[in-house]
Amino acid sequence: MGGEVRIRDLDDDLLERLAERAAGHGRTVEGELREILRITLLIEEQAALTQQLASEAAVSHRASSLAWNHRDRSFEARAARLRNETAARTHTPSEVLLRESRDER
Repeated sequence: MGGEVRIRDLDDDLLERLAERAAGHGRTVEGELREILRITLLIEEQAALTQQLASEAAVSHRASSLAWNHRDRSFEARAARLRNETAARTHTPSEVLLRESRDER
């Protein structure tokens, strides 16, 4: 679908800057205007999609945090049980293990 648009009373400075921009991109002023319009609409569509996804993610996050509260209790119980089962073991600090690993290289 093709169509024509006529823009009247453009400021000379604006038209000059547009011509320079078009030349820099190897396009005509008309081609540059087409590209500006295309990109502008694409950006708006992406912004709307981003907003929609952020809204859906917020809803999902709220739902998962409600579920997590339930899981959190069972996690605390499992963590306490694991601490009790491993209380007699000696544990090597992670920084010691990392240092040893780096020294082996």
